[in-house]
Amino acid sequence: MLLSTPVNEKITAVKNSETDGFWVVSHRFNSNEFIVFEVTANGVSTTPIVTAIGSQTGFLNVAGQIKISPNGTKLAVATGAEAQLFDFNITNGAITNPIILNPSVSSYGVEFSPDSNLLYISFYTGVYQYNLNAGSASDIINSQVTLISSPEPFSSLQLGPDNRIYVAKNQSPFLDIIENPNLLGLACGYQYDSLYLEGRI
Repeated sequence: MLLSTPVNEKITAVKNSETDGFWVVSHRFNSNEFIVFEVTANGVSTTPIVTAIGSQTGFLNVAGQIKISPNGTKLAVATGAEAQLFDFNITNGAITNPIILNPSVSSYGVEFSPDSNLLYISFYTGVYQYNLNAGSASDIINSQVTLISSPEPFSSLQLGPDNRIYVAKNQSPFLDIIENPNLLGLACGYQYDSLYLEGRI
């Protein structure tokens, strides 16, 4: 069932706070519009909630991840050109209060800590942590901690069932691992080339 086209390389979902359903979130191509579909036991709502907010995405910045925090209150998106942070409402699917993080560096991966207090973003130049409890938008921006800095194509970030965050690097036979992603700063334990993929890339 085709719901929307064209869209960017981004999709995520989170449990709805009011029902047994989920919100499925994506982003329209060459637009600043997020599209949010409600999925319940009755099926998929084919009419999305559309929110025009944040930066427009176009041909050169369709790539990158979108994630919602485990507690459902924040949404992060990597546009390729920058990373953005928003408030998310798991009751009604609303997206508000945009913050641009590190606008001068290309981003790809985004992931939240298990406790939803910290945000991790992979840029072409490295991986960074942001403290979402730092205060104002400028305080969150200024809370940036560089976990690793290297001219490598750091890409997808994924929180595992073991509550560690796995870091993929393009064309690499290794994954990096963030061992304790709930901890502030370097205490989170970023481990470079920590998991060998046994010859796979």
